[in-house]
Amino acid sequence: MYKQDLEQTLLGIDEEAELEIGPRDDRPSVVLVGGSAFMLNDVTNRSVTHDIDVFEADRCLREIIARYPEVNGMAVAYCNQMPFNYEDRLIPLDIGARFIRYFTPSLEDLAVMKLYAFRPNDIIDLHSQAFVDRLDWGLLERLIFDEGEALASSPSERSYQEMVCAYRQYKKGGARLNLTFEGFLKGYCRELSGQQSLSFRKLVKQATTVAPRVAEPLFLLALAQGKAEYVLGLSEGSWMEEGYRGVLSLYAQTGSLASLCAEDKLPNRYANVWRAYRAVKEKPVADRRINALMRKRTLGALEESGVTRYGLCRDLNLNKGNVYAYLAGDDSKVSRETARRIMEYAEERGAQEGTGRPVRMAG
Repeated sequence: MYKQDLEQTLLGIDEEAELEIGPRDDRPSVVLVGGSAFMLNDVTNRSVTHDIDVFEADRCLREIIARYPEVNGMAVAYCNQMPFNYEDRLIPLDIGARFIRYFTPSLEDLAVMKLYAFRPNDIIDLHSQAFVDRLDWGLLERLIFDEGEALASSPSERSYQEMVCAYRQYKKGGARLNLTFEGFLKGYCRELSGQQSLSFRKLVKQATTVAPRVAEPLFLLALAQGKAEYVLGLSEGSWMEEGYRGVLSLYAQTGSLASLCAEDKLPNRYANVWRAYRAVKEKPVADRRINALMRKRTLGALEESGVTRYGLCRDLNLNKGNVYAYLAGDDSKVSRETARRIMEYAEERGAQEGTGRPVRMAG
């Protein structure tokens, strides 16, 4: 679903609710989370999401919402990943709804949820430059370490400590660079299975029923954790058993999971999991390499046009500190998309100056 599809669905629910429920003194409310919350707040590089995650909805709306198959009303299952007092920080969504009040949690509350899950798409969302630029790091720190916030909601001490570890990686900017294959597999299994549990018994059940795509990453995770024989036993008699035996035989020949993946001996469905990992892990390196090439062209164009760096930031409404650092040589300070915007703006200004045409101001 694109952003306009999200808005149309939400406005459809709003219209149906107004007609069915009728006038009332107070407007009912809905709180949205997940990828849809990021897209509606314009803080993600992703242009599509699979569904709309409803974290909380007033009782009078639940039956109406359930009529829309593209809306997931089970996101409340993640309530133990939300800081305790999130309701104090809700962001109203101005999408033109007349009856329902739509909200998302604050960006900092959403960040805590993403850090708990820490799946591949969560890591990508957390590193979106638009999201980072608007994040209040002081508030995020308080939500994570204040005893009355994330810790008060956490289902277990272990789960909380894993989230804190993810936050420390994220704060250093190395979550994707330091992502291990095992860590990726954990997130991928959660994402594909639709559940937070990494119990192999539960994952195998999901793979044999409603989530067949988790079959390959769950067995690779079992190999990484030395549980392959156990998972093979759980899969006995299922469609997965033959494939698992074949991969286990290949693993015995190579001696390690890293060698098995590196030597390109895996069947294609398993190899695709490895490729997905490499794509996520190596994206920051590729982005910085391309940003460096665009920075070189940008600096040349700025020199020709006479445009100041301050003027560039003002016209494009960009954070001065990040842009100045990028142009000084730190290619991690802006996203690839922002680097291209800067380059194209500088080159357009340079071309306009060169032809003597009036300069069109951005915005």
